[in-house]
Amino acid sequence: MALPPLTSQETQQISLSFATSSSVNSIDSEEELMQQLQQAKDQDDLLLQGGLLEQLGDLAFSKQNFIKAVKIFNAALVINHLENSQYFYQKLEEIENTFLQSHSLSGRSHGNVEKHRQTVAKIRNQVDIDYCHKKTDTHHTLVNLTNGYKQVLCSLVEEAVQCIGPPPTGFAFMGMGSMARGEMCPFSDLEFAILIEKDTEKNLRYFQDLSRLIEIKIINLGETQFRGFAQEESITPIGLSMDSGGMTPLGHEKYQLIGTAQKLAQYQADALTEENSFLINGLSTICFLTGKESLVENYLEEVRKILDKKMGALHVFGKPFRSFRAIDFLRKHVEDYTPNPHATADLSRVLGLKKELYRPIQALLGDLRMFYALNSTNSFDCIRELCSRNLLSKEVEKNLLKALNDALGNRYEAHVYAKCKRELGYEFKSEEEMDPETERLFPLSNVHILGITETFCVITSLYKAANVFLQTQGEVNSFAKPSVID
Repeated sequence: MALPPLTSQETQQISLSFATSSSVNSIDSEEELMQQLQQAKDQDDLLLQGGLLEQLGDLAFSKQNFIKAVKIFNAALVINHLENSQYFYQKLEEIENTFLQSHSLSGRSHGNVEKHRQTVAKIRNQVDIDYCHKKTDTHHTLVNLTNGYKQVLCSLVEEAVQCIGPPPTGFAFMGMGSMARGEMCPFSDLEFAILIEKDTEKNLRYFQDLSRLIEIKIINLGETQFRGFAQEESITPIGLSMDSGGMTPLGHEKYQLIGTAQKLAQYQADALTEENSFLINGLSTICFLTGKESLVENYLEEVRKILDKKMGALHVFGKPFRSFRAIDFLRKHVEDYTPNPHATADLSRVLGLKKELYRPIQALLGDLRMFYALNSTNSFDCIRELCSRNLLSKEVEKNLLKALNDALGNRYEAHVYAKCKRELGYEFKSEEEMDPETERLFPLSNVHILGITETFCVITSLYKAANVFLQTQGEVNSFAKPSVID
């Protein structure tokens, strides 16, 4: 439902309220505007900052830099503490409509910017109520949150398709990363790709336009990074936004994640390099979102064929390619995530709750998932499947499930505390006072510290076993020994 339009008098009054603040003069130079914006920040003049951001947004809009314009107007909304929100929501909807016109598309924006923001807030609130009242454990809390975010993304896709018109070929959206694993936290980003039935220039152009419109709609959720000040964090809270690492349809200058099942599956056959490892890894674990589910099934079958291909001189009796690929990933992850005993001994420091606690466990489980061709994608389910196949001992399963539960629980609570994607924890001493820097960090209680210490012990033991696994190329399953995790 579209917002009721402001009258021309109301619009003029809002614009004048910015313009009269310390006299915001019309400036055509982005560099000058940025300089004045920094000065307004130094003077703590929020009204002036709002006016300058509006001018910056108008300047980007006039140059048809739609992505930049919506980022700036969303930042202006934050600076103004959502005051005059209707005015800015209409600005954002105007940009969506102008984007459509500039691409000779006849559709119109549905005016649902505010509605989508309210939906995201409602999902977070309900999930957190259930979590705080112990109605759901960490595993199912994140599954419920992920399912809610999938629905939000699918509704944005549906809106965008209605604006642009019927797709010229069959398509499917597939999620990657934490979305595919069912482990999204409150302010996780979005990783997804588009499968298409027929790869022609006309079809590709349609889905490129569709992807740009979806990106604008995602930015209008208000959680895409925008740094307006020198050496400052993003003005907007970083959260539900397009993955900044390129795991989205328009990808990177060297690749796009729009193509047939065969084309995107072919990445699994590429030689592993430092530059493409994240891409190959991300595309190995996916989930269906919307469109023709058969295309996603075709993609998974193409990936399976590549990974199950026998290698060696005698292909019939050789090892499958997946075992070599999994070992390569495991070697990289052992180098990246093996805990530093000197660092982990001192927990009275800033701690990366994702990088140092969750990622080491998740990455290793992903490697074992590929090596053993597990059916599960969720990390908790992978642990249970490994145990059911006697690839983990019961003792290891128990300790690993607890470590994963604690790591994800800490991430979840850090997101809720920061109200953005900030995943840093800090142990405050009783005599220590918070300063502006440390008060933004998630405070770790004695209970947290005890759990983190246990998690580090699990990770350390796990990566010792991983080294043995590497040395034997997986011939000796060092994870199945009961004493692998003390």
